[in-house]
Amino acid sequence: MELAIQNINIPQEYGVSDAKIAEIAEKYKDLQEIKDSASMGMAMAGRRECRELRIAVEKKRKDLKADALEYGRRVDGEAKRITASLEAIEKPLDTLIKAEEARKQAEKEERERLERERILAKERHLAALRLEIDGRFGRIRIAELHAMTAAEIGEAIAIVNDKTEPDWQELREDADAARAIYLQEAEALREKKLAAEAEAERQRIEQEKLAEQNRLEQEKLAEERRQLEAEMQQRREEQEAFERERRAFEEAKERQEQERLAKIRAEEEEQERQRLDALYKERAEQELKAKQEREEKERQAREEAERLAREREEMLRPDREKLKLLAGSLVALPFPTLTTAEGHKAMARIEKKLDALAEFIVMQAEKLAEEQVEPLEAATA
Repeated sequence: MELAIQNINIPQEYGVSDAKIAEIAEKYKDLQEIKDSASMGMAMAGRRECRELRIAVEKKRKDLKADALEYGRRVDGEAKRITASLEAIEKPLDTLIKAEEARKQAEKEERERLERERILAKERHLAALRLEIDGRFGRIRIAELHAMTAAEIGEAIAIVNDKTEPDWQELREDADAARAIYLQEAEALREKKLAAEAEAERQRIEQEKLAEQNRLEQEKLAEERRQLEAEMQQRREEQEAFERERRAFEEAKERQEQERLAKIRAEEEEQERQRLDALYKERAEQELKAKQEREEKERQAREEAERLAREREEMLRPDREKLKLLAGSLVALPFPTLTTAEGHKAMARIEKKLDALAEFIVMQAEKLAEEQVEPLEAATA
């Protein structure tokens, strides 16, 4: 009976009665789910209240236990009972709090995941826009202009100026810059082509002028020949008139003298005719020879220029094509799919370097046409 009385009095020594425990249990029995900050605050307050009482009981237990071993066992038993009662209330509240904390952590992680996906989608979108801009105005498109005529380049410029472009969004400035570079390169190349075509037209006109000069010289030679023939005819007529007058004056001379004089006259006329024919023939041969030499030199010069141009083009074509293929293969390289923002930034820098390298290779391929062509053996000697 004494033990029972002592057990009844023990809670009073601890300062935590069953009524207090029941009060706490009643206060928090309806808190089964944390829905808002108020319920979260209530759960934390309940857990704090139970913990403070539990800690106070544990402290009191140690104080009471020091009086006697038997009393200590009673104290321990009562403390365990009270502790179990408080833990029965505290643990569900603790579980609710931890579940809410886990839910908030999961929401935070979900928000971070969505943000990472948003950043990744934006970077992919920008990469696609860059590819589209490069496909419209990049170095490969600029390289294609070199195979066009000036008129075709002008049409390409007109298309770029008149064509409705898509919404480049964040890369509008990059697109405008690339488009400006494309138009600048195209206009410069068109001017160069126009100059080359004008030079070719000038040479054609010069050839026509030379041909016209040759024709005029031939006409001049023909006119001089007609004049020589007219002079010979006039001299013959004058000679015949002179002969008629002489015959009328010397009718009395003997036939032998007449025959001798006629023979002398005929020989003189033949010599004059032969001299004139030889003179015309010599001049005609000189003119023909000069013409043939001039035409032969022009033909040899054209053939040599054509041969050098063909040899130069044949020597340059393999290297230029190989360099352009190399640039194209760099642009068409497949890129791995990365999952982090840092990886995408690194890939963007790599793509930029590769684009710059491809542009440099195409530029070097075009510069081959401006440099002196040397065989590989001579260049490495």
